[in-house]
Amino acid sequence: MQTKARSEQTTAEWRRRCAIRAGCEATVSETVHAHGLRNCRYRGMARTHVQHVLTAAGTNIIRLSGRNSPSITPPRGPRPRSRSNNSAAACLLKITNSIRKLNQNRVDVNEATRRSAGARLLA
Repeated sequence: MQTKARSEQTTAEWRRRCAIRAGCEATVSETVHAHGLRNCRYRGMARTHVQHVLTAAGTNIIRLSGRNSPSITPPRGPRPRSRSNNSAAACLLKITNSIRKLNQNRVDVNEATRRSAGARLLA
């Protein structure tokens, strides 16, 4: 049985049928994954059909524009640098600086409280 199936796969007729199915499978996969066709946002057959038709039209427009053409890869520039340095040393430095600022603010508040208390005692 397996030998018969494998020998059939070498024929031109089988390859033609498989090529048609491969194209359909790719289209279905694209509409499901890229355009959310697995879950319909409407209820009822008529509205569901309209969503499917519009999604197919959108898929065709995107394909015709050449934006997502599998044979043409768009040129990519260099990746932007990260806005923050996420290394462990940089994170530790940020935490240390934050603690220093908090402690400095505490000292300033305590000092201001002592001055105002002393001023009240003198008055």
